[in-house]
Amino acid sequence: MKMEYDIVVIGGGILGLSVAKEIIDKKPEVKLLVLEKENTLASHQTGRNSGVIHSGIYYEPDSKKSEYCIKGGQKIKNYCKKNGIPLKKVGKMIMATGQKDIDVLYFLKKRAEYLGLNHSLLNSAKSKEVEPHAHCIESIFFPDVCITDYAAICQCVKKELEQKGVDVLFSSKVDSVQCDIANSYIQVRGKTYVSKNVINCTGVHADSFLRQDYRKDVRIIPFKGVYWKASAPKISTNLYPVPNLKLPFLGVHFTPTINNEVLIGPNAFLSFDKEGYGNCDFDIKDTYDIFSFSGFWNFFQKNFNACINELKNSSRKSTWKSARLMCPSLAFDAIRYHSSGIRAQAMTKDGKLCDDFVFFSQGNVLNVINAPSPAATSSFEIAKHIVGKIDL
Repeated sequence: MKMEYDIVVIGGGILGLSVAKEIIDKKPEVKLLVLEKENTLASHQTGRNSGVIHSGIYYEPDSKKSEYCIKGGQKIKNYCKKNGIPLKKVGKMIMATGQKDIDVLYFLKKRAEYLGLNHSLLNSAKSKEVEPHAHCIESIFFPDVCITDYAAICQCVKKELEQKGVDVLFSSKVDSVQCDIANSYIQVRGKTYVSKNVINCTGVHADSFLRQDYRKDVRIIPFKGVYWKASAPKISTNLYPVPNLKLPFLGVHFTPTINNEVLIGPNAFLSFDKEGYGNCDFDIKDTYDIFSFSGFWNFFQKNFNACINELKNSSRKSTWKSARLMCPSLAFDAIRYHSSGIRAQAMTKDGKLCDDFVFFSQGNVLNVINAPSPAATSSFEIAKHIVGKIDL
């Protein structure tokens, strides 16, 4: 049985739905299908993040991440306001807890000035005025940073798409995608969907649709992050450490959520299962996929100490110790396990982590190869870029 569409989007996270929205807004007559392998939306990266709408401060000013995060963040805020989706301005503080952090903090301040981001450099006393529980020698405060519920945004976009005639199908894991000159043929549980264009927004699984010759050069490596919930103190703003700018991970931080919880985390360490949210999850196929890639071993050799430190810091006690550098009043008994997530991080064969968003076309299929954080914040702007690459 064959069903024909103009475009098929694979993936029902915030990015896949944003792409579908951009397509149908641009050309309402397009026959469009969204395929989601789970029985609900936002089951993975989208529904397992902190809900922060990022400012764009961490990314190189000439990068897609920087541009799309700043523009996309404003679009997300506007969409939430227009559709009554929870949105709360809480701000964000990047904190220098020791003299070793000052050079990078000042570097980030210069970047904030260059990007035109609303911010203030605060001393220790002024930082405490913003967040009484904060402990630092200096900080940069970004007052316009908001939090939201990305899963709620997905539900709203889905409703909008269906009202405009888009088919959104659940429990529809794609078995294969084959292409000829004119069309793509998407196999799903014995059914064949025929489409002129396919957009692959499957996160940690996105490289599984690539030709093997390309997978020798780049592969998606799953990094696991654990969030803990703090019962006290009640932090009112995002508290972030000064980051290691050589790696795309932001360190353990405090995040107030839209549900009035306070999360601490996440750390970042290798996962042996692309959907392994439990403590001891292991998938032999996923593990072989990692260890058979030369890039992983090159990365491990270059970043041995950082890898070992992240593994050591994955425990509750280690997370607590890291968090207490910013909030000394945090008691060990006040934190409990909350949730885990998997970051889909593309890595090249020379062991480098792809620092920017990466898109790769093969025939009629456009693959989103690297879209970790801040992809949720940037999703509407990424979608604009993607749709601009296909012939509607």
